[in-house]
Amino acid sequence: MKEKYGIYQKTKNGKAQNISLTDEAMEILQARKLISKSKWVLPSTTSESGHLEHPNNSWHRICEKAGIKNFRIHDLRRTFASCMEMQAQVRGQLV
Repeated sequence: MKEKYGIYQKTKNGKAQNISLTDEAMEILQARKLISKSKWVLPSTTSESGHLEHPNNSWHRICEKAGIKNFRIHDLRRTFASCMEMQAQVRGQLV
């Protein structure tokens, strides 16, 4: 985690993608690593892989508790890409 990007291995087109990370994201990941024994950022005790695979149920609970309606996980992807572009963290390629 010394580099400021993550690698997403399983994509629709089959090509691994580098994902730029902000300083805040790096701080969160480093803090998470200190408190978790899992090798996964989002571990799961119910999936065979050992990590969260389909976050839809969790996402719906989070939105419900926060009083957020009509907001999909994909909306976060677009918002993140826009923010990264505005911060000039991503050049020539958006997630």
